[in-house]
Amino acid sequence: SKLNIYDEKMKIISSPLTRCKKLARALFSDFSVEERIKELNFGDWENKNIKQIPKEQLENWKNNIMSFQIPNGESNNEFYQRVKKFCDEIIYINQDIFIIAHAGSINCIISYLAKIPFDKLVIENWKKISYGSISLLNKKEKNFELDLFGV
Repeated sequence: SKLNIYDEKMKIISSPLTRCKKLARALFSDFSVEERIKELNFGDWENKNIKQIPKEQLENWKNNIMSFQIPNGESNNEFYQRVKKFCDEIIYINQDIFIIAHAGSINCIISYLAKIPFDKLVIENWKKISYGSISLLNKKEKNFELDLFGV
């Protein structure tokens, strides 16, 4: 289905990381940048192939998906709380919002607003959100419904 996106009627928000700002610039003439929707800080795991990460650390992460602290990075709990604070502010904006962010950040937003457990999204759905894909949340009175996910 075709999405009718009118940027002059929307608030456009991008992660400050290069790949998001590049996409934002390609799509919109004006947008704001929000630090809190950066991707999870992968610390020592950043830019590493999964085979380069010590197996013990990976097992610990899988077994403690929310609380495991990535060495020199952040845990999913910390990440979720950071993005949650952003969500707590944007829910009061009285206009449509278009967010350009990362799979992890998008999962956090969906988890919090649509009340879907974040650990479930991390484990089952993180690969569904690819570069340039669209996910859509609709506000219905006080609740948010997930209408599109990684399309």
